[in-house]
Amino acid sequence: MLRRAATALLILLMIAPFAWAQDVPVATTSPSSQELNLRRTVTVDVVARTKDAVVYISTTKLARTSPFGDDPFFRQFFQQNVQVQSLGSGFVVHEDGYVVTNNHVIDRAREITVALSDGRKLSAELVAADPEADLAILKIKSDKPLPYLELGDSSDLMIGEPVIAVGNPLGYSHSVSTGIVSAVHRDLGDPSIKLADLIQTDAAINPGNSGGPLLNAYGQVIGINTAIRANAQNIGFAIAVNRLRELIPSLMNPA
Repeated sequence: MLRRAATALLILLMIAPFAWAQDVPVATTSPSSQELNLRRTVTVDVVARTKDAVVYISTTKLARTSPFGDDPFFRQFFQQNVQVQSLGSGFVVHEDGYVVTNNHVIDRAREITVALSDGRKLSAELVAADPEADLAILKIKSDKPLPYLELGDSSDLMIGEPVIAVGNPLGYSHSVSTGIVSAVHRDLGDPSIKLADLIQTDAAINPGNSGGPLLNAYGQVIGINTAIRANAQNIGFAIAVNRLRELIPSLMNPA
């Protein structure tokens, strides 16, 4: 009798997991609009709201080169002017077409072209620039008001808070990377560069990101991406947006 009961119990235990598994529902469709969509994160929402205000900047510059390379002896006798292309990023700060970027993106440019998210490519004029602050204001003409970004406040940044960098690294337009505020009040450690009070971030910043926005979780600009530490990984720097706030009156109304 005991042997029969034990055998029955063993069979029941073997069958139970399969019976249980049959009762577990399997999701076969995406969540409906009435349900929580776990894929729509803060980053997705911010990018959707701000991407149309981020622009792609290309410039044509004249550079002096020598057919003999960098040899200092030949360079003093043989030099020629050649046109070179450079790439950068920027963002619209006013619906009338005012665009913020880095000064080094447009420095010595003969032609500046701004590409918008809708595919339009517009010629830009330099309104003003501050080389020491590495900031510049451009103006483009559009037949309709442009989407623009809201400037945040960089005075109360929290170490570890999430940030989003949007730009055109290596020409890959409107690329997005994420990270955190790694530190504040940084400098580049180079006495010849006067940039100071920078935001350090581990969000991926590459050549071409310069001038693009560093956004907080509300989609506000808290920094302007400007530099990376070339001999390291995940060490990027952005100009604090409050520096831009200080300079905008003089940049928008140059003497």
